[in-house]
Amino acid sequence: MAEAIDDDTIAVSVSHVSQESGFRHDLRALAEIVHSHGAVLSVDAMQSAGALNFDVHEEGIDFLSTGAMKWLLGSAGVGFFYAHRSQLDKMPPHAGGPGLSRTARPWGQREFVPLPGADRFHVGMPNLIGLAATRPGLEILHDVGMDVVEAHVLDLSGYCITQLLERDLT
Repeated sequence: MAEAIDDDTIAVSVSHVSQESGFRHDLRALAEIVHSHGAVLSVDAMQSAGALNFDVHEEGIDFLSTGAMKWLLGSAGVGFFYAHRSQLDKMPPHAGGPGLSRTARPWGQREFVPLPGADRFHVGMPNLIGLAATRPGLEILHDVGMDVVEAHVLDLSGYCITQLLERDLT
């Protein structure tokens, strides 16, 4: 992949862990390559968030998205999006509305100055029931600790691989 990234690259988007093969990207190494060309790294963490212990800052991730219903032990219909603070004000809001601007505008005035940071993206009503259903799963992960969760997941994966190899099923 490194050979395909150059100074014309704007963004690189990867799945942290492949759903099909289980391949896991070395995000820190990839981020270094991506950032050295002035591009941003966007990560789909649906197969890793809640199973692997990683830190968006240490890994150099610019954007990360995931749903809650898999390893985060949450509800369908709940998702999370992270954007590095340096990227937030570069992103235009995808919708406008009265709660997304600091000042009221006279009727007919078209100028819209969005709120700074993540507040510019808070449009509509959040999925309160889904969020409430997701919280206990997040609390379990927090209480158990992601180091413990990751060690168990990798132990189970290793056991599965060993059993497949012993049975010549690879």
